[in-house]
Amino acid sequence: MSESASCRTAELEISYCRPAEGDTLPPIWRTALPRKRKVYPYMLQELTGTEFRKTVFRSIELENEFMKLTFLPELGGRLISMYDKKHGHELLFRNPVLKPVMAGLTGSWCGIGMEFNFPGSHSVTSDRPVSCRTAEKPDGSASVTVCDQEMVSGMRWQVEVTLRPDSDAVFIRSACTNRTALPHSGYWWTNAKVPAYADTELVFPEAD
Repeated sequence: MSESASCRTAELEISYCRPAEGDTLPPIWRTALPRKRKVYPYMLQELTGTEFRKTVFRSIELENEFMKLTFLPELGGRLISMYDKKHGHELLFRNPVLKPVMAGLTGSWCGIGMEFNFPGSHSVTSDRPVSCRTAEKPDGSASVTVCDQEMVSGMRWQVEVTLRPDSDAVFIRSACTNRTALPHSGYWWTNAKVPAYADTELVFPEAD
């Protein structure tokens, strides 16, 4: 019988070039924004740092006998590692250093692992802390749920990532909710960075 999946918190040290302190007031005019999309009341993260420092992040580890997943709640809840224990292989591109580039809605964006975004790509919380909660369930599965309420629209999103005791698959379930009285536009965006080897293939099975 397979062992139950489990969750735990840990500390992870990464060489990080933290964005420099910028304007402490949130931007009002859309023309002044990195991607011309309103982000108030979030402040911009548009000044790049110049010095790498060893930085300790709080991480959450989700593990069963086949897989070990690592999340960073302080960087948008990113899934930064999917380690295949059976084959001793990292599935994601695990950047050894973090140096933000100006690609996010508020500026700073780090190219690492898998990120979850709503209501737009490289969203306002991409490089900001979000809520992460864990659950170990009676059926032996365990989950990490990454979630946030986006303050521009008031809409809420969450992603539940689950490992089951008898499977090497990673189960991901996402939900977006408009809890306001007004309509809002948006789209769900999940992107993952993988190593580009000479024999890398992306396989998309046909839908049932």
